[in-house]
Amino acid sequence: MPFMVVISIILYAIGTVIVYHNIPAFEKAQKIRFIIIGMVITFILTCILCNIAAGKIEGYQKELVSTTKNVGILLFSPINLIILIPYLGNILSKNRDDLLDDSQLKTRFILLAVITILVIIMELGYIKNFYLGSLLSIVKK
Repeated sequence: MPFMVVISIILYAIGTVIVYHNIPAFEKAQKIRFIIIGMVITFILTCILCNIAAGKIEGYQKELVSTTKNVGILLFSPINLIILIPYLGNILSKNRDDLLDDSQLKTRFILLAVITILVIIMELGYIKNFYLGSLLSIVKK
């Protein structure tokens, strides 16, 4: 588990740098606020996805499922940050600089919504398989 915490911290650091550089129109304080809000939103989204995926797993000890769920949250939350928040920040930054007209802004938000839905659908299956694979490897030991 400590190894996963280190990996999660590294992924969050990478995500923070990527988001920070994708919002040039924001001031430093606004960038930090945006990054923190993005982290919280992706963490909540990931917790919901992991709880949905873990709810479908039966036949294992609850503490094993809980540990596996926590590892999944540690791993997938920063990945979701890296996938979704830089693009949102880029849209908001360009809108702030008046580089997008209304139709472009609408198109980009629709595209972001579609990408988010696709990521959620793919992750639900992937997280469940991740849980099952992790639980099987733990049980075999």
